[in-house]
Amino acid sequence: MDFKEMSLHKLFDVGGVYSVHYFEFSKTYTFTGESHDFWEMVYVDKGEIIETSGDRDVTLSAGEMFLHAPNVWHNTRSNGTIAPNVMVVSFRCKSKAMNALGGKIMRVDSMQRELLSEILVESRRAFSSKFDDPYDNTLERRKPAELGAEQLISIYLAQLLISLYRQTQAPRKTDRKSGSLPMLDAMISYMESNLSKKLTLGMIAEEFHVSQSYVKRLFSQYKQMGAMKLFTTMKIDRAKQLLRESDRNVSQIAEILGYDNSFYFCSQFKKFTGMSPLEYRRSVNAIGNKARLMGD
Repeated sequence: MDFKEMSLHKLFDVGGVYSVHYFEFSKTYTFTGESHDFWEMVYVDKGEIIETSGDRDVTLSAGEMFLHAPNVWHNTRSNGTIAPNVMVVSFRCKSKAMNALGGKIMRVDSMQRELLSEILVESRRAFSSKFDDPYDNTLERRKPAELGAEQLISIYLAQLLISLYRQTQAPRKTDRKSGSLPMLDAMISYMESNLSKKLTLGMIAEEFHVSQSYVKRLFSQYKQMGAMKLFTTMKIDRAKQLLRESDRNVSQIAEILGYDNSFYFCSQFKKFTGMSPLEYRRSVNAIGNKARLMGD
């Protein structure tokens, strides 16, 4: 039997990346602006930002994405009220299909969020650069780097672009959630609504009328961590937001998040972030000060 090779067409061919960042901005952060000859993807993970693209302003809320086309001047700023978390990826792609994505506000679904997460994970495995400094745009290869990490970045980014493109070409469909995923989402929403409390595995199980072992299995399978670890991570994320957008002291923030004392809160915060709450606040303020100096 004769075989004939079928050359595979690539809708999106990602040539390379220039920067990968995940920022935790203050509520007053302003970037002076720039333009460059490659694409820039901006995704709001939490909060809200205002993007200027050319001669128009667009407001992006949590779960929304915007792609700046090459050579279009753009900047980013917080809205003065909410301290946002933002992921930015700059990359080369000359595929014509990119024209369907540039300059549009796109709502990101759960599968696309997973791809963004994978891009960030593999970038940290591939590069030793600072991912939280908006003024450090140099990617340095990690030595040694995780095998295949750079290729996976390209694959995940192309898969994300294909998914977004299909989204623009067909009527919007709801996320396909099967099995236990809707309950998992409900549990996470329940946890988000009770960050001021001391939730336990038993309390979550009781709230949703399931066993504790079922809750464990659900979070392990779909979130790759235990429910209580995720709950603590959510508390720390909320603490970081409060440190960025309010003047509350450490004791006040610890009380808001249901900690009995600020010492345990500080130890938990440092365990998860590598710095104390005050060190974190100073680092965020330093980035804001740098942005203001560069704008003068």
